[in-house]
Amino acid sequence: MEVENELVTAGVKKGSVPALIHLFDSGIKWPPISYTDLPDNESQRLGQRLISLAESAPVTKENAALFFEAAELLKYSTHTAKAIDLYVKAWQTGAPWAASELAYIYDEILNDKTRAYFWYVRARNVPVGTESFKSLSAEEKLTLQSKAHDTNLVNI
Repeated sequence: MEVENELVTAGVKKGSVPALIHLFDSGIKWPPISYTDLPDNESQRLGQRLISLAESAPVTKENAALFFEAAELLKYSTHTAKAIDLYVKAWQTGAPWAASELAYIYDEILNDKTRAYFWYVRARNVPVGTESFKSLSAEEKLTLQSKAHDTNLVNI
């Protein structure tokens, strides 16, 4: 396992974007190396590199994981707006899970029930039987549902 971890680290040092994404991937993976295994200053530098790459990357299916991992780093920071932009880019690539992440940010972090509902509809995962969306009228919900089906809209 040590050799595999060293291969990932060497790839990152040589500028490999897939190796960098692997380093920041918090899912189950092999080898199990993570940016948290590195010294703080190095992991922060690499995190900034990941974010910079994601912000300037074209919106293509190949970049969906790059957008996701960079957004994950930013989600709970003071840069939530940047995380939203990156999740939107991921959604535009066709990554369906990005809508759930956007719904979560708007619902749980920003407490913006209108935008949360819009993204929950896109994620096909509107919470039912909760108090969360009682503040929205039936007419507002129908309007948001209609807007959510317009794939040209990325914000409301």
